[in-house]
Amino acid sequence: MIARSELHGIRALHDYSDEELDLLLAAGALREWPMGGELCRQDAVGAECFLVLRGAVGIYKHAAAGEQRLEVAQPGAILGQMALIGRTRRTATLRAEAAVAALVVARDTYELLLEATSPIALRIQRHIAMSCVRQLRGASARLADVLDASEPPPPIGSEPPPAASADRAREAHEAMMRFVESTPDELGDLDTVVAVKTWDASKRRPGGA
Repeated sequence: MIARSELHGIRALHDYSDEELDLLLAAGALREWPMGGELCRQDAVGAECFLVLRGAVGIYKHAAAGEQRLEVAQPGAILGQMALIGRTRRTATLRAEAAVAALVVARDTYELLLEATSPIALRIQRHIAMSCVRQLRGASARLADVLDASEPPPPIGSEPPPAASADRAREAHEAMMRFVESTPDELGDLDTVVAVKTWDASKRRPGGA
């Protein structure tokens, strides 16, 4: 059992009200894993997220060079939240670095909370939005590297070519789309692509380019 008082002791949850903590406890199922246990595995289809309450969770990525630990999540971290908004495949393996206890919130429960405009669902939504922002920032940084590497600098003393900002912006966006869609393994979930496409649609204007 997890008491509300224990949740209050988690730094990341310090601003949650008693009502929100009670909702969180009611919405989630408490599960425990021994050291080395896997909360989820990369490439498996997810249907729940994990709020770490005790212990530490390693985030591991499998690649051609082998498995790499990206970071270690501490109590208060919400992991795997992208699975709540679609049947996406896990982009990393979550493994207990020590004995772990976590609240598991299923997609069905999350959708019911959303329909009821629960404050807990809104907080989880914020985590999802922040995750998308981080992914897009990473994609933008990688895109900048790709563009810099593909465009040699002008000769010393030469005049820069005339600016064509609209064309450059369009080319950059198309490159972003190709880059994101071709490397989902690097960037995370397909929600990144959806976010980019939504941005693209919002920029279109009647009669515009």
